[in-house]
Amino acid sequence: VEQYPALAMRACGERRICKYAAWSDAAKTPTSFPLAPEQVATMAFSYLRDRDTGVEKALWNCAQTKRPDRRQCMKQQVLLTASPAPAATPSAAAAKQPDELVGVRRKADVAPSA
Repeated sequence: VEQYPALAMRACGERRICKYAAWSDAAKTPTSFPLAPEQVATMAFSYLRDRDTGVEKALWNCAQTKRPDRRQCMKQQVLLTASPAPAATPSAAAAKQPDELVGVRRKADVAPSA
C-alpha cells in the first residue's frame, strides 16, 4: 500500500498531466472505461497530477487503508440504486374538468362586424 505513490510516479514519468489508479484486489480491477460506481468504490489508491495548474494529489481509500491524515482519504462514494418512480395518478379534482369555461369569449361567440 505504501508503494502506491512510487508506482504512480514511475508510471506517470515526466507527463504534465497524469491520472493513476490502483486496486488492492486484482479481481476488482476494471478492464475498461468508463468505471462503474462499484468499481470506483473499490479503488484503493488514486493519484492526479496536472503541472499546468500545480495539482499533485495522492488519495487512499481509507475504508481499506487507514491514513494518519484524513485529507489523504478519497471522498466516500455514495452508490444510489435507481428505482422506478410511482406512476402518477390524477386526483379526483384534477381528473374532473369543467364542461365549459364561463366568461371566456370564443371566436364563434363574437358576431362578425359589418
